[in-house]
Amino acid sequence: MKKTNDFYPIIDVLGGTIILKDYFYMRIIEVFPSHFVLSEEDVKIDFIKKYKEFLKGVHIPIDITVVSREIEESEILKYIKNIKGPNSKGSRSRGSGSRGLRFREFRSSESKNNKVDLQKLYKDSFKMFYKQNKIYSQRFFITYKIKHPRKSLSFKKELNNIDNSLKVHDKQILFLLSKTPLRAKIVDTRDEIINILSFI
Repeated sequence: MKKTNDFYPIIDVLGGTIILKDYFYMRIIEVFPSHFVLSEEDVKIDFIKKYKEFLKGVHIPIDITVVSREIEESEILKYIKNIKGPNSKGSRSRGSGSRGLRFREFRSSESKNNKVDLQKLYKDSFKMFYKQNKIYSQRFFITYKIKHPRKSLSFKKELNNIDNSLKVHDKQILFLLSKTPLRAKIVDTRDEIINILSFI
């Protein structure tokens, strides 16, 4: 499967702007998934309608990328291990002295056991499910690019003008997405962009 760099020859990444050859500049927007499959039928219909309106409203060409990755068993077990059980600090007793202390110790011990039991239940259930199915995580990205030929300005001023142009498109896309059940953010750090470009 070809990656972004196969289609877009990347020169550099400055802040949240990806500099391409031939005076093109690209931006990445991450879209967070919704519980579409679990929704009621009328909710799904409304979702599709609003998504179509979003696509019609965007006035620049965009690419939509879905990245699926198989989740390792160790990742899920690590998540389960960090599940918080009932209040492990115990409950405040009306009693006082040693009687109240013993009650709090009992509650703390009971909460700890409940947490362990909950973790064991999740682990056992997951292991059984994992043997029969593969589990995937998905991330969704919107990318777009604009052409901005260099003018007789300093590179700093030029980049500032390009960034302002990109921000106009960013706001429009985020505004249209806000009318749908989807939520999104601009990927605006170099490290995050480089990480995303390694797999999209």
